[in-house]
Amino acid sequence: MAQLTEFPIFMRFRYQSILLAFLFFISFFVNKQPVRAQPSVVPVPGTDSLRVRFELRWPHPAQSITLVGSFNHWDAAADSLHFAARDSLWWVEKVLPYGEYQYRFLVDGKRYLRDPANPYFGGENSNSLLYLDPPEKPHMQWLVPQPGERITRFPFRLQIRFLPGNRTDKLDTRRSSCTIDGVPVKLKYSRKKKIAWADVGHLNEGIHLLTVRLHDVKRHSTREQKLIFYVDVKNLPPVAEAGYDVFCRPGEPVALNGGRSYDPDLDEIQEIRWEPVTRSGQLRFVTRRDTLFPKVVCSAVGDYPVRLQLSDGKHPPVADTVWVHCRTFPRTAAHFRLNVKSLSLPQPVQEVAVAGEFNRWQSQVDLLTDADGDGIWELEKLLPPGQYEYKFVINRQQWIPDPANPLQVEDGWEGVNSVLTVPPFFRIPLRWEFRLTREGILTRVLPRRPFTWVADGNNTVVHKLEVEQPWWPSTREGNDFVYAIAESAAVAYPPQPFLLKNEGHGALHIVDFTQAPGWARQAITYQIYLRRFGKDSTRTATLRQIAEQLDYFQELGVTALWLMPIMESVTPHGYTPVNYFAVEPDYGTLADFDTLVQRLHRRGMKLIFDFVANHSSDQHPFFLSAWWNPQSLFRNWYVWLGNHRYAYHNDWDQLPNLNYGNPNVRHYILQVAKFWAQHGVDGFRCDAAWGVPHDFWKDFRRQVKSWNPRLLLIDEVLPRDPAYHRWEFDMSYDTDFYGNVLDVFRGKKSVAALRFGLQKTRLNYPASTVDLRYLENQDLPRFIAEFGEPATRAAATLLFTLPGMPLIYYGQEMGAKKMRGAMPWEEVGNSLFRFYRRLTHLRKKYRAFTTGELEFLSVAGSNQVLAYLRQAGEHRFLVLINFSSQSQDFSLSRADFQGLNYVFGDVELGPGIHHFRAEQLHLNSYGFLILRVF
Repeated sequence: MAQLTEFPIFMRFRYQSILLAFLFFISFFVNKQPVRAQPSVVPVPGTDSLRVRFELRWPHPAQSITLVGSFNHWDAAADSLHFAARDSLWWVEKVLPYGEYQYRFLVDGKRYLRDPANPYFGGENSNSLLYLDPPEKPHMQWLVPQPGERITRFPFRLQIRFLPGNRTDKLDTRRSSCTIDGVPVKLKYSRKKKIAWADVGHLNEGIHLLTVRLHDVKRHSTREQKLIFYVDVKNLPPVAEAGYDVFCRPGEPVALNGGRSYDPDLDEIQEIRWEPVTRSGQLRFVTRRDTLFPKVVCSAVGDYPVRLQLSDGKHPPVADTVWVHCRTFPRTAAHFRLNVKSLSLPQPVQEVAVAGEFNRWQSQVDLLTDADGDGIWELEKLLPPGQYEYKFVINRQQWIPDPANPLQVEDGWEGVNSVLTVPPFFRIPLRWEFRLTREGILTRVLPRRPFTWVADGNNTVVHKLEVEQPWWPSTREGNDFVYAIAESAAVAYPPQPFLLKNEGHGALHIVDFTQAPGWARQAITYQIYLRRFGKDSTRTATLRQIAEQLDYFQELGVTALWLMPIMESVTPHGYTPVNYFAVEPDYGTLADFDTLVQRLHRRGMKLIFDFVANHSSDQHPFFLSAWWNPQSLFRNWYVWLGNHRYAYHNDWDQLPNLNYGNPNVRHYILQVAKFWAQHGVDGFRCDAAWGVPHDFWKDFRRQVKSWNPRLLLIDEVLPRDPAYHRWEFDMSYDTDFYGNVLDVFRGKKSVAALRFGLQKTRLNYPASTVDLRYLENQDLPRFIAEFGEPATRAAATLLFTLPGMPLIYYGQEMGAKKMRGAMPWEEVGNSLFRFYRRLTHLRKKYRAFTTGELEFLSVAGSNQVLAYLRQAGEHRFLVLINFSSQSQDFSLSRADFQGLNYVFGDVELGPGIHHFRAEQLHLNSYGFLILRVF
């Protein structure tokens, strides 16, 4: 198979040509799919125009449907469709001259739909395409190979049927062009059969790109068409990967993960079978064994090996083994109880549910029961330790807080939520020590106690160790994931994972697998949208220009750059990749990217790469081959809901979901990550991480950390979810923080909501998690546009004086008003820029603002002021912020400070030391103060 690093060479082509790749196929598919045609057309006599009938069958209620497109300047009121109620058919006719057009249907002025009857789409917004060609324009039809077809022997005959126009029937082979991976192929032509052909003698294993444009003797040409095909002469066997060790409790189902299995030739795995290695009967399957992700249950504590065997149907089966470690791990449960007799309700209670942050506020998932009919409804639900807001839902209509729970917080809708705290279970404090010797890696734990040591590799090694054994070997000499499960007489404690990297020459690098890289807690990140970051009239910045502008970022105080997607894409924002291994040509080359990374690293700065794993573009060659040929070997790389219907999220019909049930997809995405990791990126911001299975992200973390333990993993999960931090991601968007900031400034919540939200984050997320905090990003309106500059300065002071990684969205530092507007370079050095620069330099200078302790203080005399201390070592700072448009006079109930000296604030006090008293403080409208505490 061709190496993945070669993909950019033969897949580097622009979307304008990709979208034309498979147009005007005449249904020569292997499974004889019916022809999918464009809208019906009828010539208009005596003109160079055609009468086109557009139809949409729409059985859903709609007030209006209009036709919008390039032919009417996308005017939503220009062409209204007529409605035939009998068959739910909406239609309209238009007379259009010869040409090429893009269009969509617009339902009720809100929802844009591609034409479901038209198979052709493309362009920046992936609109339906309409081709009204004059009679003389010729076309072509692929015969061999078909899109996504597998070539298994050489030589093979490439064949293209030339479909002549009405006024010519002869192909000009001298002008016609045909290339495979850019290398010219000489075509021959049979006039009788109208077939152009060439014999291909040899190609390397892997994916190849075929590009063709045919000309007739009157110089009329077809559209340039492209397709990919796959050469598989060697036919290699699949690779079995049974996954990593799993941990469970007795009686608790746990999923095995064979998702890292794959076939080097992209064959689908035909035969899958899991079997316990030992026949003790204490491990049983509770789902089918012939899938890659079955569930098993262990009836007793123990360590159980399980064997995965698979085949592609062409080779003997291959196998791998994984272990299931069953222990009596602790679990935490919450008890919900509602006495409906104490409530004044208008009707009898038929159903009671609990909805909260633990189930994304779904009102029909967690139902309470009243088994004895005494009016007391109850539910016990297992929950991870943390703090959760919730309400009871009665008869699916009435939402009420828990009347028996006095702890409540504002819900932002003039009501309150009840708050439940699930305490953490007790953990035994352990200290691990490692040595690298000639015999391998030695390990011990202090204090000594019984535990199980697991070395997780292709063949798991399990040591059951007693207290008298001081050191023990892992028995592996290379890189390894290892776990220790501390045990007592009644309970075991969750495994603590480490990554041990034998770097050679006696060097052992030890990584706590749960910890985020240390640099992330100190980082100040700047998000760049290259398409709008340039200084010239195009407004597009290149990677080379960014590399030459690093002085600007360092002056601002930035330590990391987050580049919005730079992979080759069909849209300006870049979240529609058509080539995962190439840089968008408008931005530069892969060499330019390497130069940028090297220059950043020389300055001690980091680069965060926007990684798209949930989907590809619908104009990616893989999807196009699957779209046009149901027999394509890439068909199962996507999720199909019917012959020509595919899965996507929201209204993103241009972003087809990748199929993570296909292990070849998982392997491919891991290779994409490896490619960019080898090019030096320091972090992956994983777009739409919520759309990808958890088990893949667990594999993703293991692979990435084994390549570079210091590489940061950020999830885009909105709203955030602690589940993505159980051995998956280092950092997440703090959506709670952002939402509370908005609610406080909009007057929906008091300042107490900020304090509560930050404290809740401490409880709900592992201490290793780093919070990404922001006021703006590419999906949000500009903060300053809604709240104004004074409020923005107050919010930014909060952002830069709290733990976590603060984000500056390009132009934020200079007051940009448009969400994706042009970078306002003319504002460099303005007062807001100087304000942000002062905040970043304070944060970088004093560790108290990054990793220091956070303590909130009570404020007397005002409920609009937030006060908190940040402390690290001898440095101690008091931060005061007024979230009101009115000035505030207040005092701190805690007044044990020897002195408060001015550091920074909304009023410049000039040079010198300025003393304040905690008993008498004042803040202007949206004012803020940072004071040094003595």
